[in-house]
Amino acid sequence: MRLCSIEETLAAIVASLEIIRRGIWNFFGLENEHLNNVGKFRAFKSEPLPFNYEDEEDRNV
Repeated sequence: MRLCSIEETLAAIVASLEIIRRGIWNFFGLENEHLNNVGKFRAFKSEPLPFNYEDEEDRNV
């Protein structure tokens, strides 16, 4: 009975450490992608539209 409890506790600890490990690597992967994005100047606020946009006021003048 005691051995089973130790195994269950160890499994819970290892599973918790695995969740933390994946979270840390997820953070570093995202940080790396951000740094690569900024370094190559691929980040931008808006994308140009593929057509010309005119207001109704411009057409009536």
